[in-house]
Parts: sequence; C-alpha cells; structure tokens
Amino acid sequence: MAVGDEHPLARRPGTSVAARRTARVVESRSTLHPGTADELGWHVGDTGFEVVLSARLPELVGAHLLGDVKALLVEHDLTPDQVPTWVVHAGGPRILDAVRDALGLDEGHLAHSRESLRRAGNLSSASVLHVLAATLEASSAPPGSPAVLMAFGPGVSTELVLLRLDGAPGAPTSTATGARAGQRAGAAA
Repeated sequence: MAVGDEHPLARRPGTSVAARRTARVVESRSTLHPGTADELGWHVGDTGFEVVLSARLPELVGAHLLGDVKALLVEHDLTPDQVPTWVVHAGGPRILDAVRDALGLDEGHLAHSRESLRRAGNLSSASVLHVLAATLEASSAPPGSPAVLMAFGPGVSTELVLLRLDGAPGAPTSTATGARAGQRAGAAA
C-alpha cells in the first residue's frame, strides 16, 4: 500500500490524481473489547500458527460494532446511513451477516466482501485490502463521498478507517492513501 500522492507507486503513467479512483484516510480508530482475549487469535503450536476462533465471534462483533462505527463517524458529522461505501473484512459469512445486521446495511454493501470470501477465502488481515481493491474498482460513489473500511482481529479488536473517495467513478484504481490520519492520531501510531 502506498501512502501519499507523491509516492511513485501511487502514480500511474499518464493519469492525473483526478483521473484515478483512490481512497484517502481521514481518520482511524482501533478498539479492543475487554474480556474477549480467548475469542479470536492465534496459538503458536508445534506445527505453527493455529487459529483460535470462538463460535461467539459474530455475536460479539454485532454487539459492539454500531457503537464503534458511530464513535468514528460522529467526529465528522456523519451517521452510518450517510456512508454509501463499506469495505468489510471478509472474515466469514456469519461475520458479514453480523456486520449487515448491526449496521442495517443491505446485501449490496457487502457484495465485494462476499465475492472475496467466495473466490479467495478468509485471507486474514489481507482480506480487507482485497475487498478495498474490488470496491474502488467498482465504486460509483461521487468524489468526496465517505467510505468506512473495517477489519477484525485478535482479542476481538475492531479496526475502522474513515475514507474519502477521490477521482472519477469508474476511473482506474489506486489503493494509495493520504496521510491525513497522521495529523490527528499521528504520534500514537
């Protein structure tokens, strides 16, 4: 992933920034939900990494997600219903169902996540970047529209990123991101 318009990987020969569909980071938020350390994670065993995955995970994600998303959006005078684009970690069908139900999304919002899961499976943390690439390529949202990227991790942690879509809908894509999140969260990163 390239950061900033000036990075060589963020530029496609012969295209201006306005001609590419990109996503700029506006804000990010990480939450680790107390008491969930045994629900999701990795155990390093004799044969390598073994996933720890509780059957309660979709329930836990669903219970916390709306509050987490609202906390991210409120500082930017947004509500979930004002976000046209959702980039969701394809962690499994039950996780996607929990996200849909918690946020009141329709299946169209999760189409790229479900397709990624169908075609590539759960790619762990890389899953959300796979979904981001497909979402940017297909997005018809106007420039300046907000998008929320989300992923879930060990200990039941939620990673949320508020994005702004740049470039024309249907334009070639670039997964380059701006550095604006560093202005707010900067030293903590």
